[in-house]
Amino acid sequence: MIKKITDIFKEKDRTFSFEFFPPKTPKGIENLYRAAEELNRLGPDFVSVTYGAGGSTRGATMDICVEIQKRFDITVMHHLTCVGHSRQELEAVISQLKDNNIKNILALRGDPPKDVENQEPAPDGLEYCY
Repeated sequence: MIKKITDIFKEKDRTFSFEFFPPKTPKGIENLYRAAEELNRLGPDFVSVTYGAGGSTRGATMDICVEIQKRFDITVMHHLTCVGHSRQELEAVISQLKDNNIKNILALRGDPPKDVENQEPAPDGLEYCY
């Protein structure tokens, strides 16, 4: 059953979870799903999927979250870094998460891509997160 992580924390004194980083290749993604299937047998309370610097894994993070939750019926937490995104882009990601029944988001400022120095805020982006 898919839950809000805040509810899981209220129900249990201790929890455990796994965190996945989206692979860059189709073979890597296959391996991730195989690993997720094996790890799911251990009964984690949830899994989280990271979001690359500057949103570099944006599409993969979404796809992996949706697939893991659908395939294994496990609560998923989608990391979301706000750096480099406009408000409209962030709203679009959040809308997609809602449409796909992803209830948990870890929203962070995040790091700029490694090849970018002194990144300026995105036009109409967020300067601060609360």
